[in-house]
Amino acid sequence: AFGYLRLRSTELSFRRGGSRQQLAIACYNGSSEPMRLSTDTLLTSPALRLKSEPSVLQPGEEGELIVTFDPAKAVFIAPTMPLYLRGLYLPPRQRQLTVRIN
Repeated sequence: AFGYLRLRSTELSFRRGGSRQQLAIACYNGSSEPMRLSTDTLLTSPALRLKSEPSVLQPGEEGELIVTFDPAKAVFIAPTMPLYLRGLYLPPRQRQLTVRIN
């Protein structure tokens, strides 16, 4: 859990190389405020991006976080890469997904 955001998983795995890939993680907004979630682009590799479906999670609403990995945009691909969420009022380490590249 990231504060009031509940996630089915905080880790994802993508294949190394190839073309753009996407995975979805089920999520739930347990707060009393709407959440607009996206990628913290200052802290995250350009190869990783996140968006939520729906774009705004209302209080008590379930949705999905759609994570995209585009190897063509990577400067460097490490075996494990952090993806930081924007839209949560938490320190970076408490709003980080772990992305494994196999």
